[in-house]
Amino acid sequence: MLAGADCFTEIALFGVKKLEFLRRFRPYRDGTPTHDHLGDILATLDCEAFQRCFVAWVAARTGLPEGVIAIDGKTVRRSSHKKAGKGWC
Repeated sequence: MLAGADCFTEIALFGVKKLEFLRRFRPYRDGTPTHDHLGDILATLDCEAFQRCFVAWVAARTGLPEGVIAIDGKTVRRSSHKKAGKGWC
């Protein structure tokens, strides 16, 4: 899952919708990758190695130890604002 997207098509659509934002980090002269390219790229990754690198990167960015998992208590308790459209429930 990436930015609320559950499949390559939704990830590619996110890239199209957020292209100007993403260009703050990379040029994307030809736009963002299509869902087919994303699938091909991610299929070549070693999942366990990627997970280790991702967890280490998140730990470095947040300053939290790698074993810590932050959970939104309001979501867990289902106390989010349903009418305001906030939260998962």
